Amino acid sequence: MKISLPDDCGNAPRIGITNDIVAAWARGDREVLDEWSAEDIEWEWAGSDDPVPVDGEPGLFPGVVPDVLTIENTISHGKFASSHGSFVQENSVTDFALFFRFKSAGKQAKVASVKGFLSN
Repeated sequence: MKISLPDDCGNAPRIGITNDIVAAWARGDREVLDEWSAEDIEWEWAGSDDPVPVDGEPGLFPGVVPDVLTIENTISHGKFASSHGSFVQENSVTDFALFFRFKSAGKQAKVASVKGFLSN
């Protein structure tokens, strides 16, 4: 998978961490997600009433590892971060936005929750 990241000043460690988490999500890398996920993390997808636990439930990952992942912007402030971009898989483009809440503002804090939006 080719990954394209935005240029940033490099002064916010949470931005790099968030980009790593987004790339792990796109390629279905449970090891990295587990490393950064709190035990009680919940993923919520816009338009769905049910949170998706990170325990292998269907619907957590995009389903197919994209050929190209483009992260257009990632921002962070305190215990919050967000990222948006697109991925290309099998000649189809999907836009995404992921909003993260970490357990605390510390740079080693685990992700407590994620709300995601996908659009084809």
